[in-house]
Amino acid sequence: MVRFTSKDEIERARNTLFDTFATGRTKSLAWRKWQLKQCYWMIEDNKARLVEALSKDLNRHLLETMLADIASTEADILENITHLYKWTADTKPKAGFLFGTMCKSRIRKEPLGVTLIIGAWNFPILLLISPLVAAIAAGIV
Repeated sequence: MVRFTSKDEIERARNTLFDTFATGRTKSLAWRKWQLKQCYWMIEDNKARLVEALSKDLNRHLLETMLADIASTEADILENITHLYKWTADTKPKAGFLFGTMCKSRIRKEPLGVTLIIGAWNFPILLLISPLVAAIAAGIV
């Protein structure tokens, strides 16, 4: 029997995400890095199960699953972990002497809110986890 998510369940999940973002927890780079590591280990620990599921659902070959979904997603996660501090660092704008030097103007990259990720059926891991990784790195829930 197919079970669909009810409207109430969707509303509760949405409220939880907005409440989590409102706490400011996602601004912490350490929290973001920890979440990215957890995504990596989620995939690493469940490789066999993911391969089996994609084989049953999509008749996907092991090599295609490992290259297209798992390896590329893990590489994406590792790249985000590696560059997280560089990508989120404040930048100094060209604001002239007065504002740039005297006032020490900076452009601070801040998380903006909550996002919805909708994936496709043909590469479910790659097309769901990669946007999730980018959202976590950006501090978006």
